[in-house]
Amino acid sequence: MWVVTGFPEANEIFHKPEIFSSSPLIIPPFPQALRMVPVEVDPPDHLRYRTLVATPFSPRRAERYEEPLRIAVNQLIDNFIESGRCDIYDTLAIPFPTLMGTTMLGLPNSDAAKFEEWTHKIIHMSATDMEVAGEAVIELYTYFYALLEDRRENPVDDVMSILAEAEVDGVKLTDEELMGFCLLLLIASIDTSQKAIGSMLHQLGSRSSSATGLRCSPPAVRSSTPRWGACSSRRATSCWCCWGRPTSTSGSSRAPASSSLTAPPTAT
Repeated sequence: MWVVTGFPEANEIFHKPEIFSSSPLIIPPFPQALRMVPVEVDPPDHLRYRTLVATPFSPRRAERYEEPLRIAVNQLIDNFIESGRCDIYDTLAIPFPTLMGTTMLGLPNSDAAKFEEWTHKIIHMSATDMEVAGEAVIELYTYFYALLEDRRENPVDDVMSILAEAEVDGVKLTDEELMGFCLLLLIASIDTSQKAIGSMLHQLGSRSSSATGLRCSPPAVRSSTPRWGACSSRRATSCWCCWGRPTSTSGSSRAPASSSLTAPPTAT
């Protein structure tokens, strides 16, 4: 295993999919023989699959989620406001992304606890208890198989219905391809957002002048969020790649192996 931390080296690797592949991912084994779409698909095919979720997550469509998500945040705050204090990560950064995921995917909020548990097992227990992580994957797949079948028969205006009818080059996605999307959307909306929101809140808590400025000017929150997100995400931006033939980076030769690539702050 090699860790690449320099921006020029990481940039070179990201732009050579013919050598450095996104497949296989270093996460629990999934109940399918094919590559998981779209995260294990390399360019140029990756773009065709990624385009499928461009419309469901466009800025215009995201506006419809603002009010239900505002209500969810207020409810979470109501749970601790009377005490006057809380662990903001446990009480807000952890549960809110799960509710965000259920809202955006068109799923019942009552299932939020299940998604949070599955995500935790898949992401954080795969290194210590592969059996538990694998069982979570099976439960997740079973849930989404049933959901996609329902959306095919009873489509509604949500992301899952869009995916159920999505086509690439005139061909509808297979169930295995759809499962890849479901896993990606679940992990992206929950685990990644938990870390990003938690880091942003930590930044605000560590910089009282910034927090005071936002309280005095609420409209500034909207424009400041991307900046705080970029500041937070660059602390732990990483992905896995595998290469299949001897190559070199920064003048150093490397034999085929798996590699974790970690982009430095300047990469963002």
